[in-house]
Amino acid sequence: MTLGIKSAAGLLALLFGAVALLLAAPQTATPPPPAKVIVPKPRTPRRVSLDPAQFTDPDTRKAYQIAKDNPKLLEKMACYCGCMTSPEDAHTSNYECFVDKHGAGCAMCRRIALEAQQMATLGTKVTDIKREIDARYAH
Repeated sequence: MTLGIKSAAGLLALLFGAVALLLAAPQTATPPPPAKVIVPKPRTPRRVSLDPAQFTDPDTRKAYQIAKDNPKLLEKMACYCGCMTSPEDAHTSNYECFVDKHGAGCAMCRRIALEAQQMATLGTKVTDIKREIDARYAH
């Protein structure tokens, strides 16, 4: 008889433990809002990027060099620093961050250009680069 009571008590304790775990488990979280992916719209005719030689910071110089050497790549990338949605800047793609000195003062613009070029160098397709940049930076 004692064995039956101990077994029932153990089963009851196990049941209460399971219920407690279920109640303590996090509820299904509300999914985050969809990312605001920006679609770049290259300007025609293309504006000329600034000369990379005028910049002393290595990453800045490299980003301006990418804009000079590979404008078609950066024209397909959005910039997520706010310059594409700002009425003052009105950039149409990441490329346009480098037609003025905006890119020199904005780490995100440079990072997008440097990362896009790095992926392109590895042979990544432009559509996949765009998807990756959007996934990293769209909020």
